[in-house]
Amino acid sequence: MMPTVLLTAECEMACPWCFAQATMRRYQSRELREMPWENIERVAAFYRRSGVRHMTLLGGEPTRHSRFLDALHFLQSMGIAATVVTHGHIPPTLTDALADARLKAVRYIVNSTRLLDGDDAAQAPVRYALTRLGPQTMLSYTITEGDLAAPGPESLLDRLLLIMRYRLQPHLQLQIAVPAEGNRGYVPFDHYPDLLRLLAAWSDLLRRNRVSHGLDCHAIPLCALRDAPALGLPARVRCTSPMIDIGPDLQVWPCFPSADAHWRLHDFENIAHLTSVVLEHWAHASPRLRQGCAQCADYRAGRCGAGCRGFSWSPEAS
Repeated sequence: MMPTVLLTAECEMACPWCFAQATMRRYQSRELREMPWENIERVAAFYRRSGVRHMTLLGGEPTRHSRFLDALHFLQSMGIAATVVTHGHIPPTLTDALADARLKAVRYIVNSTRLLDGDDAAQAPVRYALTRLGPQTMLSYTITEGDLAAPGPESLLDRLLLIMRYRLQPHLQLQIAVPAEGNRGYVPFDHYPDLLRLLAAWSDLLRRNRVSHGLDCHAIPLCALRDAPALGLPARVRCTSPMIDIGPDLQVWPCFPSADAHWRLHDFENIAHLTSVVLEHWAHASPRLRQGCAQCADYRAGRCGAGCRGFSWSPEAS
């Protein structure tokens, strides 16, 4: 379980289902829109001290950092590989600089959920980025409530065409939109049986096209799994390993929906120490439960964790 590093607190896409919006607004209200350079150095030193040689860069939008390319060169000089999670709308001049730098230890994950929105002019920067960075790039896709309203294969087929056209890595990383402070468009709890049927159909189509796939950190309630077909995905019914985020000011928290619990990076010797403290907190934290979950025999017996803890923000939580 490796932490992710937030290089910025800004993203122009403003996706309604984004679970990071409230945290980003809090940073912006403090005029802290990107990680200061000295904090980048501190995080890199923390990773080196931990014996970790890979860092995932998020935001906001990480490519909006004023010294983004410098940060990648610096990490490479420290022997740290980087995965950049981006919306792909990268200015062409930066795309050219990234491609020309030939940073072999850098890969990109482009969230393609809104990639095909807008006219050709709006899509041009991201298509140019895919053209130049394609072999180092894979796609991700966030499943929202809208996908269940029109549950056909069209969205998936569009991503398969992008993978072939731009010679992207043959992998699609799937995410499920969950409730968080102030967001909307997430998949409601009572729609999870439909969600799982969609996942099963998409998994089969991806396998037949020889594209691997994964499901981001997510706990699926056991009551939904019972009536769903086999997924072919590593579905979990208890959230035991939250994503750990490191903010621009070096605050640390266990995933955005639980960002009210936080620590300071300098309080930890290394990533192993940080992970042990977060997991200890996570094991004893009591999430707000949806109506009915508290009396569920599977929950009370510890067989199910009542789904993603993001549902603490849902109106369904009691």
